[in-house]
Amino acid sequence: VQNLGTHLNTWIMYRLRFEPDFFFYYKWMMQPEMETIKDTQQFLVSYFYFAQNACAFLFALNRYTERNLTIQMLCVFASQAANIIVVIINSIFVFTRNMESLKVMSHILPFMSDLFSLGPAV
Repeated sequence: VQNLGTHLNTWIMYRLRFEPDFFFYYKWMMQPEMETIKDTQQFLVSYFYFAQNACAFLFALNRYTERNLTIQMLCVFASQAANIIVVIINSIFVFTRNMESLKVMSHILPFMSDLFSLGPAV
């Protein structure tokens, strides 16, 4: 459920904005009266990223303590720790309304998450 929520919310917030069929949604979300809904959706992106990465982090820690696949789990552990740090930094930018930094983070966050999540497997 958590992974599906993360995936769906991230697609709506970041990836579908380049699809012409969804321009109406983003135009609607830019209206001043939609600020609360937009902030809530942004919060959920950060929350779901954090929760997903925290679960993977704890899973890797559990596997690491059982001494199974030590090198691989250490890589997953490090990558999820990096993901958590990135999500926390992004959340700070959102709630302090640091728009310049947030603009940069919103472009790279989905790719950094994919890199950190897929990197150890590769």
